[in-house]
Amino acid sequence: MATTTLIALEYFAVSSSTIQTVGYDAETLTLAVSFSSGTEYHYYGVPPEGQWAQPEAAIRAWIEKSTVSNAKMITGGFFYDPAEDNPSTADGLINFEQIGNGNVAVPTHIFKIVVGQSGTEQKAIAFVAANKKPPAGWKFADSIVAIDWLEERAGLDFMPDLDPANEVALESKPSVMFGP
Repeated sequence: MATTTLIALEYFAVSSSTIQTVGYDAETLTLAVSFSSGTEYHYYGVPPEGQWAQPEAAIRAWIEKSTVSNAKMITGGFFYDPAEDNPSTADGLINFEQIGNGNVAVPTHIFKIVVGQSGTEQKAIAFVAANKKPPAGWKFADSIVAIDWLEERAGLDFMPDLDPANEVALESKPSVMFGP
């Protein structure tokens, strides 16, 4: 019996002017639908301007140089407060921003997972960053996390069909980069 797993993607329905006034760049977003009604556009994900420029350039280079093949990418947002990781500071609450007339919740963090073949090995790498403009000098390599870490905090299983041995190998620790 085949199992279909759906991964929740952040879906936003806010006006372009709302996105721009809170520091998001509507021109770099992917339209979720191919139409608009009035001034309302529908977007998948709303990363801060330039947030993913470094990892996307690296991913493109890995694919163009055949460092990784059969690549798949999972991108999304989630709600996370680092204080929740420490029992002495955890209060069970995560503060987040809301934008637009509909008070659309803006995820506190964004992620990218890349899975593919590198030579004969299957490899995966995950990046997590705060959903805000990165500080000067930010390097995406500093945002590499174990996929298990991300799954625990996002409440999702990104690769549910992996056999247990591959799951441990791919998800249990932060991955090294695919190549130079």
